[in-house]
Amino acid sequence: MPDGAKAPDRQAALSEYVSSVILPQIVPPPHSEVDIERLCQRKPVYLFVERGRNATAVGKLFQERPMPPEQAWSLAETEYRNLSILRGAFEMGTGACQVVAPLGKMQNLSALLVTQKVPGHTLDYYIAQAVQAHESNPFFDKLGYLASFFVKVHRNSESAKSLSPNAPQRYLSRLLASLGEKVLSPGLSRAAEMEAAR
Repeated sequence: MPDGAKAPDRQAALSEYVSSVILPQIVPPPHSEVDIERLCQRKPVYLFVERGRNATAVGKLFQERPMPPEQAWSLAETEYRNLSILRGAFEMGTGACQVVAPLGKMQNLSALLVTQKVPGHTLDYYIAQAVQAHESNPFFDKLGYLASFFVKVHRNSESAKSLSPNAPQRYLSRLLASLGEKVLSPGLSRAAEMEAAR
C-alpha cells in the first residue's frame, strides 16, 4: 500500500469501497475481506482480491503521482471515459482486442480508477522475460498484438475527417525509445523496431 501515516486508513477505505461498490459488479454477496497487493513498483497500480471466491479487480491511484489533485482526478475520469468509449462505441468489449471494463472511480481515494482484471501477464513481465531469460518471441508477439490493437482502434474511429498517422507513430517511437533506454539491448531494440514497422 502507499507509504505514510495514512496508509492503514487508506487501505481500509479502499477495501470498503471495493467491497461495497466494485465486488457486487463481479460476484453476488456476501463478500469476504479484500486483500490489496501492489502490481507494479514504478506505478501505483494495485490488485484487489476478495478472499472467499478470489474475485479480482485492478486499481490505479492517479494522485500518487506528483501533480495537483484536480489534474489527477481529470486523468482518472478521462481514462474511465476512454475505456467506456472503446468498449461501447468502438465495440471492443470482447474478442482479441478486448478492453477492460471500468468498474468505478473515486476522487477522494487518491483519484482511484478500478477496472476488471484480465487473465495473463503485464507487458513488464514479457519485457523482463526478453531481457533476463532471453525469451524475446513472446515479447514480439505482444508487440504484434499491441500493433493490432492500435490498428483496430484506428479503424473503428475512422470518419470522413482526415487523420494523420503522426501521433501513433510518435507514440510507438517513444515507447521503443523508452524500452531501449531501460531494458533492451541495441540488437533487441532494432528487432523491436523492425517488428513494429511490419
